[in-house]
Amino acid sequence: MVLFAAFAGAALWKRRQPEIHRRLILLSTAVVVTPAISRLPFVPNAIVALVLSTLFVAAGIVHDWRSRRRVHPIYIWGGLIILMSGPVRFALGQTGAWHAFARFLIE
Repeated sequence: MVLFAAFAGAALWKRRQPEIHRRLILLSTAVVVTPAISRLPFVPNAIVALVLSTLFVAAGIVHDWRSRRRVHPIYIWGGLIILMSGPVRFALGQTGAWHAFARFLIE
């Protein structure tokens, strides 16, 4: 949710710059669909879901390349941030501190 808030917040901030805004919206969508993709019956684990959700970013990169002959840097940086966040989230999710925090939220 942190990445979604960051990308969506940046998109709101840059809403008067459509070249940046639309790419940030696509990045925020890629972040949000990862949990939904991981719940599909044919997706074996969350890592595969993360990779599949980056296809949204890949589609944007391909569109940029075919239509403008260059890739907007937001796709590069945003895609890298999304990919790097996966291992960090998986590692943090296994810690005792995270489990304690989750228990606190549930109780």
